[in-house]
Amino acid sequence: MEGIVSKEEFVETGRIVPISVFKDNFSNEKMHVNSQNVIVYAGSHYIQILSTAEFFVDGMTDKSVDKVEDYLWKKIK
Repeated sequence: MEGIVSKEEFVETGRIVPISVFKDNFSNEKMHVNSQNVIVYAGSHYIQILSTAEFFVDGMTDKSVDKVEDYLWKKIK
C-alpha cells in the first residue's frame, strides 16, 4: 500500500464491486454465504457486503462500515 499513511487515505481507495466481478478477479477467496457485493481497497484488501445489510471481514460482522473499516485498518497497518 505504497503511499497510504492514514486510515482516511485507505478508506478513500475503496470501490464497491458486485460479487460476480470480485470472484472473477479473486477466484481463490472464500466468501461468506450471504455476500452480495464487496468493497475492494488498495492492496487487494476487502470487506464483504452481506444480504443482511451488514459488513463482514475475517469473522467480524457489523452494521457499521466504519467499525469494520477500523478493524481492517488496525489489522493491516
